Formats: sequence, structure tokens, C-alpha cells
Amino acid sequence: MYPSCPDVPIVIRDDWNLLEKNAEAFERLKARIVLIDDHSSLEIPECFRNSPWIYYRLPNEYSGKWQGLNYGMKQCDSDRVLLTDADCKPEPGWLESMNSFEEDALVLGISPMKNRGLTLPDTYRNLKPYKLLGCMLWPLA
Repeated sequence: MYPSCPDVPIVIRDDWNLLEKNAEAFERLKARIVLIDDHSSLEIPECFRNSPWIYYRLPNEYSGKWQGLNYGMKQCDSDRVLLTDADCKPEPGWLESMNSFEEDALVLGISPMKNRGLTLPDTYRNLKPYKLLGCMLWPLA
């Protein structure tokens, strides 16, 4: 198993209630949570202001999820970054399974696709792992 503690950047815009709903699952992760506020009109809730999570407000010249992720990944200190969303609830063992890849592994995306009736497109089904970049969790509800 790769020993480093990964960073988990989460871009958020006004969905603080969704993050609050899943906060306990994120707190169980042995990871550094990095919140990137994409110009929310709502103030960051007190529970996140007083948490050990790292908080950044996206600079005015950037906007949107992808620019937020790019900015957030630049703020990460770890050599491993796992990506997810505020409305996703990491299942127990998720971080450990993602962090168990060898140092030279690459994981482009993983999703349990629970109760969604979705399947992974054939284009991605046969990708060979090389080096872990990140993982997307999709909403399970």
C-alpha cells in the first residue's frame, strides 16, 4: 500500500447543505480535505469554519468546477489526490482501496454506480492503471 495521506479537494458552490449531510463520512477519511468555494452566494457554515479542513475561496479570475479543481489541486500538498463532490458520500474503505494502488498506478475514475442503472462506457472499461491521479465518486442516492 502506498503510505501517503492523500488530499481530497472538493469544489463547492452554495451546496453547503449537501456537504453537511456527508461531512461525517468525509471526516472519517484519513485525508486532508481541501474545500474550494466557487463564489458561493451563501456564507460558509460555522461547522466548516471551525473544522480542520482547509478552505480556499476561488480567485475572481477563475470560475466553475473544472477551474476550481485545477486551482484546488495546485493547493494540495500530497502526491496523491482523490477527487469527489460535496453530494457524494464516501463508503467505508473507499480511501483505503484508492490508496492501495501501487505508486506507479493511474486511476482515472471509479464509481460504484449504485442504484443508478448506469454502466461504464466501453472506452473506459479497458484502461490500464499507471499512476493514481484521482477518483470521482458519484451520488449514490
